[in-house]
Amino acid sequence: MTTLHGTDITLVGLDRSYLSITRYSIEQSDGVTAISNYLRERTQRVFDVKNKIEVIYNSVNCDVLLSQFTKRGRGSRRVCAEWRTRSGASF
Repeated sequence: MTTLHGTDITLVGLDRSYLSITRYSIEQSDGVTAISNYLRERTQRVFDVKNKIEVIYNSVNCDVLLSQFTKRGRGSRRVCAEWRTRSGASF
């Protein structure tokens, strides 16, 4: 089982010296998950893998995030909205 988190694909996997071993590892896995639709699609496009990649979202509790950002005076609503948009989460 392989779980794609992000930098394994967006940084390490794009280094040409790691491209073939990263592709091979994904293709040899019994199952592959990614944390977002974006990461699944990018993996399929960049590495040209045919494996099914199941999306299991990293969870973000926006209530907690909002309270932490509000204490620090940051734009937490924007952060949560952006996370939902980028992850493809529908909740």
